[in-house]
Amino acid sequence: MSVDSSIKNEDVENDGVYHRWGEGQIFLLRVNPKRKKAAAVALSAMAGFAMLVISLPRATEMLVEHVQAAQVERMRPEMQQLAEMDPSRTEAQRWLAIYSKDVESSYDTLAKLAGRGDPASAYMVAQYNLAKGEESEGAYWMEQAAKMGYPAAVSDRMDMSLGDLWKQTVESKYPVGKGL
Repeated sequence: MSVDSSIKNEDVENDGVYHRWGEGQIFLLRVNPKRKKAAAVALSAMAGFAMLVISLPRATEMLVEHVQAAQVERMRPEMQQLAEMDPSRTEAQRWLAIYSKDVESSYDTLAKLAGRGDPASAYMVAQYNLAKGEESEGAYWMEQAAKMGYPAAVSDRMDMSLGDLWKQTVESKYPVGKGL
């Protein structure tokens, strides 16, 4: 690759950066000694922008969490007032249980609401028990929520039934411990 001899050894200034064209090189960048501070500021700005872009997803998550926590704290007194005014309405009591910091009291509240016929609470109790590994209790509450017509419970119960059917079919064809 040859370089045009007319620009081969000439320095060309472009925005404070010298370009020297040499043999076997496409270009070589040198910072103008008069503009070192400007180059340092530009490089610092680029590094700062790169760090911002890298940390942006986590910063966004933190901002969303902060806004949600502020909304919950702003709504809490109203929901407590609603729950006290009409105990038969389960939505406010369920909301308070969901956003409570005490898991055990939340579970107790949701279990009471589920026992009184609240399908969403029954579904949440089922999910909690299934997550803890208490499958029989979780399946019971899932069945109750599905019977009450809670859509997610109906879907999950159907998936559980198909999983049980699949497991029974596989175990009948390939008994455990007998190999293929």
